[in-house]
Amino acid sequence: MSQAVQEVGVLPRVHYLNASYGWKTWLFTTDHKRIAWLYLAAITFFFFVGGAAATLMRLNLIEPQGSLIEPSTYNRMFTLHGLVMIFFFLAPSIPAVLGNFLIPLMIGAKDVAFPKLNLLSWYIFMAGGTVFLYSVIAGGGVDTGWTFYTPLSSTYANSNVMSAAMGVFISGFSSILTGLNFIVTIHTMRAPGLTWFRLPLFLWSMYATSIIFILAMPVIAITMVLLMLERFLHFGFFDPALGGDPILFQHLFWFFGHPEVYVLVLPAMGVISELIATFSRKRVFGYGFVAFSSVAIAALSFFVWGHHMFVSGESLYSGLVFSFFSFAVAIPKDRFRLRPPCSMRWASSVFLRWED
Repeated sequence: MSQAVQEVGVLPRVHYLNASYGWKTWLFTTDHKRIAWLYLAAITFFFFVGGAAATLMRLNLIEPQGSLIEPSTYNRMFTLHGLVMIFFFLAPSIPAVLGNFLIPLMIGAKDVAFPKLNLLSWYIFMAGGTVFLYSVIAGGGVDTGWTFYTPLSSTYANSNVMSAAMGVFISGFSSILTGLNFIVTIHTMRAPGLTWFRLPLFLWSMYATSIIFILAMPVIAITMVLLMLERFLHFGFFDPALGGDPILFQHLFWFFGHPEVYVLVLPAMGVISELIATFSRKRVFGYGFVAFSSVAIAALSFFVWGHHMFVSGESLYSGLVFSFFSFAVAIPKDRFRLRPPCSMRWASSVFLRWED
């Protein structure tokens, strides 16, 4: 009798997954955890799209001459794989999924600073992805490579460059809004007593990544606009025949492109730091250096784009400067960001426990 009463008296636990049901509660939610799941579903779809393109490429290379698909189709698959993986899978994967889910929980907040803006950023991401997929389905894709190098993309390519560039342009605003949301959340919504040097290292990584989002994404957005203007209205930005300079496009693209590398790696470094600190049951050795190194990597990443252009005809002095900063960014990345967590792994016992 007492057991029956006890079972009746226990109510099911209400959490973000069962608080409400129906597709509308998901598509119009402002819960940061549900939005993280929306991002996870979206990037999983794009992962399979990019993976399918990569699979076709590898199957085509079974024979040296590539007998499965035509060379022009191969170029389109190559470009599709690169653009999808960079802009629609890797860039939003950890920041938009784990960042949205964990940042409010780690700082003791109920949600991010701007919940509606958070949902809007997902819709913008999906809009950009839809426009990009339109270029693949309706126009057969784009064959310029994921870098959109001019004058191939602006003048000579016969593929659907406009809609692909528009998709990248739109999706960039999703990253800008996400980065703005995370920075404001970390600055203003920390629990009492949670000072900067008590923050988990994952939050330092996400903070540095958000800085890159805000500073780098507008550059690639305006670069895509200039590309579309030249291709559609024949403005002379990059075409030498119109008074433009194709090297200008490379400068603009790689000013975004190299910081984008750290958008991919900094969140992963934060995850690794948290995992090692948790399972070794120790605070990460050199916490202050590791925290500052995340911001230092983000800052220095904007001074090294020229090392992608050593063969483009840049001057010797420019090459020396970019080489110096390329070596300099390795100092916080290797000495202060990677070695302390790895040293902890070898210096302490790692406990992995599974409980029923």
